[in-house]
Amino acid sequence: MAPAPGNPISRADGQGNVTDRRTPFERILMFEDDRFHEIVAHHRASHSGATVLANALCMAEEMGEAIQQIRRHLGLARSAATLEQVGEEMADVVISTAVTARLMGLDLAAHIDAKLDVAVERTRQGTA
Repeated sequence: MAPAPGNPISRADGQGNVTDRRTPFERILMFEDDRFHEIVAHHRASHSGATVLANALCMAEEMGEAIQQIRRHLGLARSAATLEQVGEEMADVVISTAVTARLMGLDLAAHIDAKLDVAVERTRQGTA
């Protein structure tokens, strides 16, 4: 996965120190965030043989929570939600998906890259 435009992967500060300039999202998708590895290790240790299924169910739960916050934000539910609350739930969707992909041995970044090509082509053809 390429870094965001205008965001080179690393930059030297002139004193030989190199700073990683990828976003946390880019590091998670590339499985290079220590916090991500801590979560994966916890899930592997605590869910025994049902780890992948438990995380897949977590993905569905997080998606449901994100949809509920979107409905609230749009005024389609009894209580309101801020854009910040929507973002928090969407982040949970991405994190739970990345954890599940890692547990399954999937290269999520490669799959996203390939799927983006398909989505762009469908958009150009007007079939998206």
